[in-house]
Amino acid sequence: MFKLVLCKTVLVVTAFERSHIHGSLPTLCKRYMSSIDKYYWNAKDDEDEYLGDTTYLQRKAMRMFTKEGGFDIDFLRKLQQDYEITPEAFQRWRQKKRKEKYIFSHRYIPARHRILGPDLATAHFITHRGGAIRFKGHDNWIKANKRGKVNLPNRKVPGLAIEAIDASKMDLIYVSFDNFANLHELKYLDLSDSDLIDDWCLFRFHQFKETLEHLNISRCQNISERGIAYLHHCRKLKTLTMSFLPKVQNPELLAIELEEVIPGLEVKGVDYLDFSRMTGDLVPVGPVVDLTPTQDHNAKVEPLYIIDEEMMEAQNR
Repeated sequence: MFKLVLCKTVLVVTAFERSHIHGSLPTLCKRYMSSIDKYYWNAKDDEDEYLGDTTYLQRKAMRMFTKEGGFDIDFLRKLQQDYEITPEAFQRWRQKKRKEKYIFSHRYIPARHRILGPDLATAHFITHRGGAIRFKGHDNWIKANKRGKVNLPNRKVPGLAIEAIDASKMDLIYVSFDNFANLHELKYLDLSDSDLIDDWCLFRFHQFKETLEHLNISRCQNISERGIAYLHHCRKLKTLTMSFLPKVQNPELLAIELEEVIPGLEVKGVDYLDFSRMTGDLVPVGPVVDLTPTQDHNAKVEPLYIIDEEMMEAQNR
């Protein structure tokens, strides 16, 4: 496109110079420049300038490619880029556009929160994307039916507050948690089986530090120790379910540290007696002997194993 427009402009100006302002070509050039004035800078110049100054025409034509006259520098830069026209490039472009569209659909909409209020706006956001919510003082969960319809008010209702959110198997992202603002009664949050939940999402949990009591992040493939360690801000957390997290290398140690930092916290989904994650050799230190008076001396004696710390340190070196 850029080359076509440039060629058209040069041809017109060159033909105008060769005509020496004779015949009908100056009139054609005048109309052409008038159209440029109309659509790009709306200037009204004297007719003598068009017909008597060829340099002026060239200057005006080249002004189309300036930011003030027409195309800006970003547009010209994109025209000069090398574009890869292959099926793989087209697939990457589609994935990029699909990602941008998905992020845009999870954005925070101020008008929605202003009309519905924070709790009801979050309820609409969750239920229309496959999740479920429960209001404070109610036992039933609200979610969309088979037709995608949700029985929720479309105006602000005083006293209506969300107490529990079931966002399991929902693909929430970092931007999605902008819609969770000002939920002052939220106590239960289920994010299990969410492939897009990562550490950056858990960094947003400071907004729940005064209310959240129960959290489930099981089977979230992108959560690591960094994100879970940030949960120490949730001082009122009572239960944390964190099973099957492949990026967490030492869930037992992490669970113990969280339970020490947050009083009354119970971490579920972690087997504290599971030594399969630990590295090192098991060394027998002696037989297991029962010193009770009713000991059966004919019973089979099993050796007791402990982890040799020196061997573990040598392997780590």
